[in-house]
Amino acid sequence: MRSDDSSTAGLERSPSLAGVGWAIGAATAALAVHLACVNRYGVFRDELYFLACGRHLAWGYVDQPPLIAWVARVTAALVGTSPLALRIPAYLAHAAAIVTAGALARRLGGGRFAVGLAALATLGAPAALAAGHLLTMNAFEPFLWTALVVATSRAVGGERRAWLVVGGLTGIGLLNKYSMALWVAGLLLGLVSSPERRALANGWFLAGIALAGALALPNLAWQVGHGFPMLELLRNGRLAKNSPFSWLGFLVEVLREQNPLAAPLWLGGLFWLLRSGGDGRRWLGISWIAVALLTALLGGKAYYLAPAFPVLWAAGACAAELLLRRVVPRAVATALLAASATALAPLAIPILPLPALVAWQGRLGVKPDLGERASTGALSQLYADQMGWREFVESVADAWRAIPAELRPRATILTMNYGEAGAIDLYGPERGLPPATSPHNNYWLWGPPRPEPAAALVVGGREEDQRRACRRVLKLGETPDHPWNMPFERRRPIWLCADPVVPLRELWPGLRVFI
Repeated sequence: MRSDDSSTAGLERSPSLAGVGWAIGAATAALAVHLACVNRYGVFRDELYFLACGRHLAWGYVDQPPLIAWVARVTAALVGTSPLALRIPAYLAHAAAIVTAGALARRLGGGRFAVGLAALATLGAPAALAAGHLLTMNAFEPFLWTALVVATSRAVGGERRAWLVVGGLTGIGLLNKYSMALWVAGLLLGLVSSPERRALANGWFLAGIALAGALALPNLAWQVGHGFPMLELLRNGRLAKNSPFSWLGFLVEVLREQNPLAAPLWLGGLFWLLRSGGDGRRWLGISWIAVALLTALLGGKAYYLAPAFPVLWAAGACAAELLLRRVVPRAVATALLAASATALAPLAIPILPLPALVAWQGRLGVKPDLGERASTGALSQLYADQMGWREFVESVADAWRAIPAELRPRATILTMNYGEAGAIDLYGPERGLPPATSPHNNYWLWGPPRPEPAAALVVGGREEDQRRACRRVLKLGETPDHPWNMPFERRRPIWLCADPVVPLRELWPGLRVFI
C-alpha cells in the first residue's frame, strides 16, 4: 500500500487532501507578509496607469488586454485606491498560485512534503513575491499558468470535459496578458511531441479551443480595429527601450529572480520531468523548455518566464521527496530554502525602510538593474516607481496655481509619460487639477481635451521645443529632486506653453509614443 509521503510518477493520479494544510499555511503566510508591507512605500507607476485605464473601460488598450483595467475599476469602486485596497486582488492571486502549485505537486504524485515544499518555493521566489505584491498583470500569471497545467493534466489523464476548463483559463489568461499565448504554445508542443497527443483527438478539446477563442475575440477585434498597436509598442520597446538581449544576461537574471540557492530544486524538477519514461509527465518538461526558448528567442526579459516556475517548483518538490527520505535532510532542505528566500525578500517587497534596503542591497552585492536603457538610482525600478508621486503632483499643482487666473480655465496639463498622467489623475482632483493629457500609450488614444485648450502646463521637455509650439513660454517650476524615485523624474521643468502656433489637436498625431 502506498503511503501519503511517497511519490508516484504520472499526471493521471487524482489529488487528495494530503499536504493541503501546508499549502494553505504557506498561502496564509504570503497574505500576512504582503499585508504587513503594504503601506511602507506608495502606489506603483503601472498601478496609476491601470486605474486610469479603468476609468476608460474598453476591450483593449495599446499595451495590454482589458482584464487589469476591469480589476482596477472594480477594486477602486468597492474598496478605494489606497495601496492596501488596490492590491487585495494581487495578494489573493499570489495565495492562489501557492495553493495551486501544491495541488500540482500532489497531482504529480507528491505527498505532504512535496506539497509543502512546492508551496514554500512559490511563496519565496523573489519574482513571484514581487509580482504578487502589486496590482499588475504579472500578479495573476503564476496562478493562471499553473492552473492551466493542472487542468490540462486532468484532460490528458482522461477527464475530457476538463478541456473546457483549459479553454476558459486560456481565454481569461489572454485577457490578462498576451504572454499566455506562449505558455499555450509550449504546452501544445509538449503534448504533440509525446504519446499524450492522443488526448487532443476529441470533441471536448475542440470545444475548449472554441471557448478560449470566444473569450479572446473581443480583444483581438479591438487590436485589429486599432491597427495592432501592441505590435508597434513591442517593436519600439525592442529598438529603443529594452537593453540588448544576451543569453548570459538572461540566464543570470533568471537565477537571481528565482533565488540562486533554489536553483537545484527547479533544475532537479526539470530533470525529473524529462527523465520519465511512459508515466505521462515528460511532455510537461518539454513544454517548459519550449516556453523558455521561445521567451529567450523573442528577446524577452527574464521575468517573462517567472509564471512558468511554479511547475518546476512542484516537480522539484516531488523529486526532492524521493531523494530525501528522512526527516533531518528534509528539515535542512526546507530551512535552507526558507532562509535564502527570507534574505532575498527585501529585494522583492518593501520589508525594510529605504536606507536599510540600500545597505542590504550592498551586503548582497546587488545593483539595481532596469533591463532597460534608462538609468536608475539607488533603488530598482520596482521600488523607485513607488516613490514621490504625491510630491510630484504637488509641484504640478504649485505651477498650476501660478497660471494667470483668466487663462487657467482654458488650460490643460500635458505630461510625457503615463505614470505622471496617472498620478495627476489620481491625486490631482483634491488639489484642483484637471485630468492630465499625455501622448504616451493609451493616453494618446484618449486624445487631447475638448474644447481645444488655449494653453498647456507641460511637464518636461526642452525650452526650444516649447517655443516652436507656442508664442508665449514661461517656466513655472520643476518637479522635486526626490532622492529615491527614478532619475528621469527629478527636477524636470514645468512650462506654461500659451498662445499655441498650431492647435494641439493638429499636433497630436505626431506626438504619439507607444513604448
